[in-house]
Amino acid sequence: MKILVLGAGALGGYYGARLLEAGAEVTFLVRQHRAAQLQEGGLVVQSPLGNVARPVHTVAREQVTPDYDLVLLTCKTYDLDHAITAMAPAVGERTGILPLLNGVATYDILDQHFGTGRVLGGVAYIATMLAPSGHIRHLSPGDTLLIGPRAEATKALAASFYEVVSHTPGTRLLSGEVGHDCGGSGDDVCDARAHWHHPHDAGRTWAHDPSDGRMRRGSQAVRTRTQAGGGAHHAWHLARRGLPMGRVDDA
Repeated sequence: MKILVLGAGALGGYYGARLLEAGAEVTFLVRQHRAAQLQEGGLVVQSPLGNVARPVHTVAREQVTPDYDLVLLTCKTYDLDHAITAMAPAVGERTGILPLLNGVATYDILDQHFGTGRVLGGVAYIATMLAPSGHIRHLSPGDTLLIGPRAEATKALAASFYEVVSHTPGTRLLSGEVGHDCGGSGDDVCDARAHWHHPHDAGRTWAHDPSDGRMRRGSQAVRTRTQAGGGAHHAWHLARRGLPMGRVDDA
């Protein structure tokens, strides 16, 4: 699978490194300073799940071509407009987009630019940071990544990406069905129940427990909301079209 990762920071660099380990063809779209760091010292990840140190391929915005299977979007939400402009040349007829960002509104914006049929749903629960040296530090053993299609057109791509990412360390889940009923007074509070494919627990029902950030098996919905604390921005947003999305990181 040919993947373009927008950025090589705490989140994009971490998952890009893991995808390289799994055999994906990964390119990083980065600014000049980050490209120089990576050219000099390679991509370095320090993690309880295994360290990574390897050379990587980078491109600048003007070098991007529309021949990728997937764009992994891991920018901060406030930088989304710039990210869309930078990644647009990479989005060809068969390219999907997997955002790992906070906020339901992020998906509305991406849908407007690229169409719902291109944008997958995803959520990452992980604590990472980018050190001044350019090295990425994974701060705890926790690493849960959930992905899934938001339209029929991206089902095959979601399955293909899951096949690759399931060979990386951590908990990897592919959504099969998500029910939702979002409400509340502007707090993005949702009651949700999701069925996930998991290599050790296929067919079970999983939901996020906001008390400790872990995924729990069971048949009952778990009420969750956006939380902030402990230096990390914890987000669990369910899109209006029924998929979990967001990110947790200390970048």
